[in-house]
Amino acid sequence: MANRNRRANAPDVDNTIDLVQVDGLVVAKIIKHCHEEGSSAVDVAQGVLLGLVADTRLEVTNCFPFPKNLDENFDEEDYQMEMMRHLRKVNVDHLHVGWYQSTQQGAFLSTQFLESQFTYQTSIEESVVLIYDPLKTKRGFLHLKAYRLTPQAVALYKDNDFGADAIKTHHLSFESLYQEIRLVIHNSHLVNALLCELSEMVPSYEGSQYLDLGTASVLEKHLRSLTDNVDELLQDTNKFNIYQRQVVKQQQEKQKYVQKRNLENTARQARGEAPLPDEDITKVFKPIPVPPRLEPMVLSAQIAAHCQQVSLFCSQALGKLFLSEALQQPQSSQQTVLKAMEAGMERKPEKKSGVESSILSAIADGDEELVRAYSGISLDPAARARQLDERIVNSVCSKAHMNIDRIARLTSQAHQIGICFLLDTTGSMHSYINGVKEQIVEIVTRLEASGCGIEGLSFVGYKDWSDGVNHFEILPFTKSVSEFKSFVATICAKGGGDFPEDVLGGLSRAISLNWPQNSGTKIIFHLGDAPPHGKTIFHDGRHRDDYENGHPRDPPLEELFRDMRLKKLMYYFGRINGECDRMIAAFEKYYGEKIETLDSAEVGNILRSVTESVMRWLASV
Repeated sequence: MANRNRRANAPDVDNTIDLVQVDGLVVAKIIKHCHEEGSSAVDVAQGVLLGLVADTRLEVTNCFPFPKNLDENFDEEDYQMEMMRHLRKVNVDHLHVGWYQSTQQGAFLSTQFLESQFTYQTSIEESVVLIYDPLKTKRGFLHLKAYRLTPQAVALYKDNDFGADAIKTHHLSFESLYQEIRLVIHNSHLVNALLCELSEMVPSYEGSQYLDLGTASVLEKHLRSLTDNVDELLQDTNKFNIYQRQVVKQQQEKQKYVQKRNLENTARQARGEAPLPDEDITKVFKPIPVPPRLEPMVLSAQIAAHCQQVSLFCSQALGKLFLSEALQQPQSSQQTVLKAMEAGMERKPEKKSGVESSILSAIADGDEELVRAYSGISLDPAARARQLDERIVNSVCSKAHMNIDRIARLTSQAHQIGICFLLDTTGSMHSYINGVKEQIVEIVTRLEASGCGIEGLSFVGYKDWSDGVNHFEILPFTKSVSEFKSFVATICAKGGGDFPEDVLGGLSRAISLNWPQNSGTKIIFHLGDAPPHGKTIFHDGRHRDDYENGHPRDPPLEELFRDMRLKKLMYYFGRINGECDRMIAAFEKYYGEKIETLDSAEVGNILRSVTESVMRWLASV
């Protein structure tokens, strides 16, 4: 596609772009597409950027996504050309200026990524790639970056030689492999007016979840990706060391061979015989191929990017900790507010930059009226008199006390737990059903020892449609552990016709339970070894499926996970084998975030998996 849009620029001229200006509507389209198709760990959302170039500024004014789930006869290039023809007919910018892609935890750099961007930059010299991270955006930080290959990297790709000597000749390192371009978001005046109206409609508590102090899970994912890349780099380094040892060994063998030939020629001359004919030594010793150094360089760049992300994340976490420390000082709320106000009042009124309003807004939980009133306080330049409205101070203090009480109440409520065990009760799950029955007492004991209270235990067992219409065994929520054990003891693991089971029906029954009202943590712990009905969606079709297009009574996934979000239910899956991996990937698209899968292949791991799922959730509260 990029080759068809080759511009008339001279190939050796570096037309650098120092600014990427993206329309707000384009950002909204990218976010929508990436959250719909690229929010899981296995899916990547990609699309085309359209716009125009003004001097060294690239303006991105439109975009459209690459289609997904393509058939064999689909031509991606024809699709893009057809889309741009339609856009041209309605007088919309249709010039191809780059592409965009989703990523997870900043892990976007690969040889395929560099090759794609090289194709774009050699065909459309001003093209850029926009990288969007849905997970980081969900944590309150819009993560949208623009990148281009450096001229040294483009020259290296043109030579198509990735050996150590070529990289040294081009003065290329992992730090100069690609460069980030400054990105700004541009909105029209009408869009800005609309955003101002929408901001007034946002509840005052919206966004408070971004002050979450639980950072263990996010930091763990970053460090895990970092260690994986370090391990891969170590393997490549070992390969290069082996190559160097082979080269040294071959050089020694060459020297021995030449010395031996010289000795033989000397002996032949002494006997009056003709010397041995000259022989091409390269035919005797074939050159050892040099391992390409591009992959280690890409891994080094990815490691540097991960380190930068960890550093940024830790600095943000430290900022939150210092903020929480300030709230724990033994001084009264009124003194805190007065100090914050007085610190802001020392600045000259004409140089206010919004910092004072931000401080008050954080304390007052977004009370815009108080912020406007504080901003209107005047200073007397002659007397340097501070005029503080006591009503504002009292109102802010009242707000702060209310927020502290609300946070304490929610934190206490979060430790009241309701757990529903959702299990496949067909014949292959006999040992796991007994495992839940035998380990439930220890599960409750460990959770209570960690400061949690059990508000309710429930059990939902499901089989398949071949076992009758009513193939569910349900225990409503109860606080009695003995009642739970007695019910599970009556479960008989049998039935199941074809490979899939009625997973969606069981999940629907679990969501529809009467969950405890006092429970702040509501968890569905799912154990199963087979996916739902539906070929290509939930399994690869290797096994028999009597309902390849899904059962007619299967509830839609969108409705299931919408109800799950409305009830604030957390979903964890105990992974027994790999047969349900495609099911989890399909669930994640509607769940809205990555689903935690816990290793439950061994029956003895059920205890650890359940307690770990609860502790992970509480760590993020």
